[in-house]
Amino acid sequence: MIHHQEGAPTKKIYTITDSGRMELKEWLLSVTDEPVFRKQVLIKLALAELLNRNDLETMLTSYEEVVRMQAALTERELATCYFAGSDQSDKVWFLNLIRENIVSFNSNELAWIKKVKDLIIKLPDEHDQVMQANQRKEEKEVDLTMN
Repeated sequence: MIHHQEGAPTKKIYTITDSGRMELKEWLLSVTDEPVFRKQVLIKLALAELLNRNDLETMLTSYEEVVRMQAALTERELATCYFAGSDQSDKVWFLNLIRENIVSFNSNELAWIKKVKDLIIKLPDEHDQVMQANQRKEEKEVDLTMN
């Protein structure tokens, strides 16, 4: 259906057909795919031995900002969802459960990032390792001269 508006572009309004509803219902009742677990940050952490502590902190801070931004954008999108203020309580329940799942994921991810950052802080930094290596080298040289 085409809806003409004064002072605004013409809208095309689509409605779902009976056969479309049947297709949708079939899809809703079909087996749901397994959850996809793909997190680039885990691969980066697995290869983190190539980075110094400062670089690790920078990488995690960058990821933390991405998660925080995604959480804020998702919450805003959910707040403007077409049935967010609806009186149809079943839809509001589902929206609240969806929101809870997403907020839980983001909260858990931020808590995990904090845990990793706390661990990284305890690691010796590159400067400390160079200093320790130099100190060991000097001690060996002193031992060799004494012998």
